[in-house]
This record gives sequence, structure tokens and C-alpha cells, in this order.
Amino acid sequence: PTYGGGNDGYSIPASVKAFLNIESNRDLVRGVVGFGNTNFGEHYCKAADMIAAKIGVPILGRVELLGTPEEVITIQERLVKLNDTIQLS
Repeated sequence: PTYGGGNDGYSIPASVKAFLNIESNRDLVRGVVGFGNTNFGEHYCKAADMIAAKIGVPILGRVELLGTPEEVITIQERLVKLNDTIQLS
């Protein structure tokens, strides 16, 4: 999720930062799914944008609040495609 109410310094939750600061964890990240609230405009899913850019992985999807069944299906399809790509490499 994205936090911070528009302050980029607080967009990524502390627990996520701590997790990603461990190189062995960061090295396993293959994609990011962002969660947020479109009420925050340009800061919607900002944490996902920041993480993806820093680690160099794709954003697999963005979810508004709790999401919709359609978003779940889209992200599942993208995860399957990503998994297939990784296994072929």
C-alpha cells in the first residue's frame, strides 16, 4: 500500500522498506502490485512506482482500495505470464 498522504518520504511502509533493505529479499522480487486510493491523485500507488523503479522490476497492477474481482483476475493473469517468462529464461 501507499502511505504518506502525498509525502514521498513516507510513501513506502516502514516494514516494506525493512524487508527490501535485505539484499536476499530484494533479489527475489520479480514484480510489484500497488494498492492505494485514487483520492490521492498523482500519489496513487506511488510506493509501487518507487519500488519498481528502484529495483528495476515491472508493476504488475494497481488496485484501488480493496480491489475488484476483475483486478484480481488481471493480476493473476499477469503473475502466470511472469512465472512462465521466468521459467523459460
